[in-house]
Amino acid sequence: MDKPHSVNSSARDGARVAALIPAWNPANALRKTLESIAAQPVNCEIFVVDDGSEPALELPPSLNGKPLHLVRMYPNQGITAALNTGLARIMESGFEFISRHDCGDIDHPDRLRRQLAFLREHEDVMLVGSSVSFGSSDGRVRFVFDAPGTQREVLRAMRYSAAVMHSSCLFRTQAFERVGTYSERFPHAEDYELFFRMLADCQIRNIADVLVDASYNVEGISIRHRRVSLLSRLKIQLRHFDPLSVHSYLGVLQTLILNVVPYHLVSYIKSKRSAYRGH
Repeated sequence: MDKPHSVNSSARDGARVAALIPAWNPANALRKTLESIAAQPVNCEIFVVDDGSEPALELPPSLNGKPLHLVRMYPNQGITAALNTGLARIMESGFEFISRHDCGDIDHPDRLRRQLAFLREHEDVMLVGSSVSFGSSDGRVRFVFDAPGTQREVLRAMRYSAAVMHSSCLFRTQAFERVGTYSERFPHAEDYELFFRMLADCQIRNIADVLVDASYNVEGISIRHRRVSLLSRLKIQLRHFDPLSVHSYLGVLQTLILNVVPYHLVSYIKSKRSAYRGH
């Protein structure tokens, strides 16, 4: 693996944010994501983990004045390994905050500024996410993930599925130091399992506004591996099952039902629900 470029000394002042992006054969999707991060008015450096792309990714040393660090992995090892490899490089470099991004997603111009302000105002919160809009390639919004706000609402929603959209997360690095990094035991649900571990020891919140526009792709990893993801989700729900919470029972039931419901029907329901809510 190649070592990332040296950390820019100008980033030593103020809050230091490391943007983490795992990438595998991203075609043109990565460029627009990088540009949306580079446009953020915050002290940020970008770490792209190339998980065995063919051909290997090539990136400039910086974009809009923000350093770009390219970490290479070969052969392809999967998103969990890519995330943990990127985290190891970031954590040894002394960053205070870590933001997550996915190839093809576009941050709103004030995403990181608002999330940083939120964490500064709420020193007990270790992770803040946001609502996320999912759009197709024609620019049409398919549905919106309305993020739950309070700790109680997040915990309740977690009984059903991830209550924080992974690509909208801004973590304090301290959160990973407390609970550890991503587990390899739950393929395609590594974020869901991490959030449950964090909830046991950390405060988690969401900003209600949409701060990320995500790409909706029926060929995306999360949809292609839906059955594996649902099996991992079920294992996580049972691992963190609360017999005194009706939502634990309902969440397991929902996951079992989703296992037999075709995804196009799930997508249709999400779209109609978003339209009903005015999105």
